[in-house]
Amino acid sequence: MSEQALRRFYTFFRHQTGIAFTPAKRYYVESRLRARLIASGQDGVEAYLAHLKTPAGTAELEQLINLLTINETFFYRETRQFEALTQSVLPELAALRGPGGVRRLLCMPCATGEEPYSIALHLLAHGLDPVRHHIELHGADIDTDALRAAKAGLYDDETLRHLPGPLRARYFTRQPDGRHQISPAVRACVQFAHANITRTQDMQRYREIDVLFCRNLLIYFDEAARRHSVRILRECLRPGGFIFLGHSESMRHMADLFLTRHFGAVIAYQKPGDVP
Repeated sequence: MSEQALRRFYTFFRHQTGIAFTPAKRYYVESRLRARLIASGQDGVEAYLAHLKTPAGTAELEQLINLLTINETFFYRETRQFEALTQSVLPELAALRGPGGVRRLLCMPCATGEEPYSIALHLLAHGLDPVRHHIELHGADIDTDALRAAKAGLYDDETLRHLPGPLRARYFTRQPDGRHQISPAVRACVQFAHANITRTQDMQRYREIDVLFCRNLLIYFDEAARRHSVRILRECLRPGGFIFLGHSESMRHMADLFLTRHFGAVIAYQKPGDVP
């Protein structure tokens, strides 16, 4: 793999996904790229790139993206944000929107489902049944393998390690293989779909969102892709809607697009504008 060919590959992948790999990820990328070259029967990076850019390469591009995206997550991560959601954000939105209106929440990326299911479980634990309280939960991701796992709802002990015992006992059933199946009632609370955050056309389905969780994704983007994606996310939000980012992320370079809100130690970003 020549340096020139690898640079072209990095540029292509960044254009497709927004992800900009650092030099520290070189072995990670090259080993997986080499595996896909062998599996697809392509003779070198240049031929592989040419194949990916054709309609015949669509399925291979999906395989590549699935292989190179990162899905490290677990249940009840950064729960202070969930507490801010139930204690402050949802009551504020209820006051703004009026009683009975549907609240739409989106987790992107949703990876293998732990985050949107965690929100569903947190809502249920606080007496907010998503169906009865008109709360829609959506999960979106670019990784089709992760989405299939999310829909299946099977998890091992490690990913459940921070989940409160009563919730684990009530909403999970241990399977013969040792994994835990989340209950059909919780699975029914979340609608999953494939979407690329960098593509406006993919995000068209997510309009009129009230709360958007986009945690630990933008840190993998370069500045141009980050700005582009944030503007797309902003368009998805209703006026007065909120974005929660990961604890190491911020909107400091895009402060003109959002109001910074503090809920105790939790920071969220609110879309300004006329609120009905």
